[in-house]
Amino acid sequence: MLNRILILTIALLSITAGADKTKIDERALSYLKRYGYSTCESSSTSKVRCSESPALMLKTFQRYFGLKITGKLDKSTRAMMNRPRCTVIDKPSRSHGPLGMASGFKWPRLSLKYRIESFATDRQIKQEDQIRIIEEAFNEWSKYTSIKFVMVCPSCPADMFIRFERGDHGDGSAFSESTLAHAFFPTDGRIHFNSDFTWTAS
Repeated sequence: MLNRILILTIALLSITAGADKTKIDERALSYLKRYGYSTCESSSTSKVRCSESPALMLKTFQRYFGLKITGKLDKSTRAMMNRPRCTVIDKPSRSHGPLGMASGFKWPRLSLKYRIESFATDRQIKQEDQIRIIEEAFNEWSKYTSIKFVMVCPSCPADMFIRFERGDHGDGSAFSESTLAHAFFPTDGRIHFNSDFTWTAS
């Protein structure tokens, strides 16, 4: 009986594997994995190994962003993948480092201190304007929560740490060319912006 079940299972798997001939390149698979759609991995020989149907992953991505659901890496899907974005994952998972939309991570108090450890270049936007804009953003958060945010000096003890970084900046989550920023769960507190983008006050 077990042999029959195994034979039937293998046959069904073969049919399923043969049916999905969706073409998807390694860059697209890497994107889907990074943002929570895939468990695919790329081997050292650049051959893509995947435990999920590419068509299913693409359909999930298309549904999430309100695109036409084709299950194919079409023009509109690729364009959406190429848009600048933050690294908040679309399908939450606590296994990811940068902040995903998950619950259960809380600050132990309602008064939080933040410090700005580095800035975007002055030719993009003046430091005083950056300080003002960040303060305004935290004040906006405070309107809808019980949390109060207080800025402290760059060397003072703090709960949150704001930096402008480039590329692989040592936190295990290198910026890609389309990543605007990322943050980490409480109580880590790191907030990083991509300096390769041009930041303005408007």
